[in-house]
Amino acid sequence: MGAPALLQDLRRRGLSVAVKPGGDRLLVSPPGVLTDADRTQIRTHRAELIGLLQQPPEVLALVGMTTDDAGRLSDYFGLALRHGFGTDDAEQIAAQLRLRDRTGLDMAMCIECRRLEGRRCGAARAGQMTSASRQFEPIRAELVRCTHFTATTRSAP
Repeated sequence: MGAPALLQDLRRRGLSVAVKPGGDRLLVSPPGVLTDADRTQIRTHRAELIGLLQQPPEVLALVGMTTDDAGRLSDYFGLALRHGFGTDDAEQIAAQLRLRDRTGLDMAMCIECRRLEGRRCGAARAGQMTSASRQFEPIRAELVRCTHFTATTRSAP
């Protein structure tokens, strides 16, 4: 199977494939769905897949992605890395956020909130969350509904 067929097969099975920031690695999500055979094929065709994904939008459309989809996935991956998550966790977080975007779910992760200060919630620190300690440390990568959420620049909800 060549790179274009592999990309189509992965997409048909509900997987997203994007180029990671830096342009030399791939982000496949959700990673838990990949088989050993998939991983072997991806390693074998990595350079070709990266080349395909960096093509104009018409090529991405063949595998069911837009440049915005690929960019969004890459942005989410970078966001998770900046918040101290490892590569595997960052891939899963990016996949969850992209799925959230696709389904229109009205939830967000604390890592997307401008009010997150390191590992602590700025709204709690300011006393705006009466049910939480001022030292409240939320689960940063869990989808939640929060009335104090303030989106960062590329956050969806």
